[in-house]
Amino acid sequence: MADVNISFSSPVVIDNNTAKFYAFDYFQKANWIVRDSSNIFYAGCTIDGSYHFKIFKSSDNGATWSDISYPYNSSDYNYGSLSLAISPIDDSLCIMYERYHVSGSYNAYIAEYDGSSWGSATAITSYTDGTTSAADYNCKFNSSGDLDICYLEVTSATTGILKHGRRLYGESSFTEYVIENTVNHQYYDATLAYSTFDNLLHIIYEDEKSAPGATYELYHRSFNGSTWSASTRLDSDSSKKKYHVLLYFNSKLEGLEVDDEGLICSWTEYSGYKVYFSKRNNSTWSSPSIIYTCTGYTSAPKSCTVDKNNRLYLALGDWNFNGDGNYNYNIASKYSDDGGTTWSATWEYSTDCNDVNAYQTFPFAVLPFDTADIVPVMYNIEIP
Repeated sequence: MADVNISFSSPVVIDNNTAKFYAFDYFQKANWIVRDSSNIFYAGCTIDGSYHFKIFKSSDNGATWSDISYPYNSSDYNYGSLSLAISPIDDSLCIMYERYHVSGSYNAYIAEYDGSSWGSATAITSYTDGTTSAADYNCKFNSSGDLDICYLEVTSATTGILKHGRRLYGESSFTEYVIENTVNHQYYDATLAYSTFDNLLHIIYEDEKSAPGATYELYHRSFNGSTWSASTRLDSDSSKKKYHVLLYFNSKLEGLEVDDEGLICSWTEYSGYKVYFSKRNNSTWSSPSIIYTCTGYTSAPKSCTVDKNNRLYLALGDWNFNGDGNYNYNIASKYSDDGGTTWSATWEYSTDCNDVNAYQTFPFAVLPFDTADIVPVMYNIEIP
């Protein structure tokens, strides 16, 4: 594949917070940043003794940003594991997040923003025993405006239940489904995507078995509105843990190669921190291919998008030691013009990210701009 020269405009500062503004890099999914028909929404967290959300909105393709003042932050709680989704019906923004109090459990909440104000925060779980907790949240709207959520209900150090909830458009309550529930198994990095190719909700997650003998396996299932399908395994090495699972659908990827369905998956595999890629073709997943190998500390697929020319971009986090005891956090990327069969050489967006003082730079998301050839990359830095 022929490479092209890629350039970016000067960075725009979204927030300059002396309390140390972070993106929740290790907890969030690929939808920290989403857009509706006219706005871009970005969410992260301030650390000022505890963790509080901040959410920003841009109505001019990222040139300027305003704080939309999420109202449910409380000094009594920490907040994490953020997920965002935009309704295709009315452009409302849904946020799913974790609320934690030191005297209790981690619980899941959602709240929605109608473009001018926030609705009330709604508890999805209400654990109080200090042992049972919710973790690894993800939310998505389908084309009918139904809201799907998933989370891991942790019942012990070694056992969890992977749960799914669907709230039909116009209703206020969720119908709950159990996706996986086996003793001595935890289900991490669950990620949702809705496909208009088959009109199904898809999920990919890591099944981590603790006994007898630890195994780490990546599985896919689909939901038809009433039941979940049997699981299909994507990886081939049970001995290596999988991180940063990214599941993505875009109708522009359909048919770029024969029988491509537009659904792709990428993840990082522990030990060498290789980034793998697979795509769904004729109801099966392609054999995973290694598309990037970290040369330093670790790497991770962070987000992906498709531009107006059907080019698929994959944003990568690349963590390396910088020689002074800290890490260098770079934003790297690759692209494919055939839906992920072949990939370009890796290129980096290298400005503050390569500064040894910017030791907490987090790769962020790429966004679809149908009127632009190149998509923006967002990141967050802390200057010590």
